[in-house]
Amino acid sequence: MLVLDNPDYDELIQDKNFDDNEMVINRLSDLSRRIQRIGMIISVIFIVIAVLIIFNTIRINIYTHREEIGIMKLVGATNWFVRAPFLVESLMYAVLAVVVSMAILYPLLGVIAPQVNNFFEGYNLDLVNYFNSRFWQIVGLQLALAVLLSVLSSSIAIGKYLRV
Repeated sequence: MLVLDNPDYDELIQDKNFDDNEMVINRLSDLSRRIQRIGMIISVIFIVIAVLIIFNTIRINIYTHREEIGIMKLVGATNWFVRAPFLVESLMYAVLAVVVSMAILYPLLGVIAPQVNNFFEGYNLDLVNYFNSRFWQIVGLQLALAVLLSVLSSSIAIGKYLRV
């Protein structure tokens, strides 16, 4: 049973025949799928860029500390003892990135929300309230992804150096 067939909505629905609007609905669906694909492609591009930036930052840091690392290895430091400071540094970069992104996103959301509400006249899309109600989910997801990307890319950078 479709939701539209529910007798509670009979007085609200004038017509249940959407054949004349089928072409518009198909175009909107197609446009929505294209926008979703483009968004996914852009997200993958940004993820690759973030990994490369973190990778190169850690590599530069390893290069500047190469003498200390060499001395640590000579006196018997394990790979994890050498690796730990760089992993902690990459974690700090991830937390800082999340804090900066939230500091930029929240005021920007306050500016964008009225324009979104004007665009969708008749609908109350309270983006700020939505953001506030899901704040910890958004921050947690960003933090988890940032930590995952930074630890992954720094582990690769450090691993390449420790193999040499």
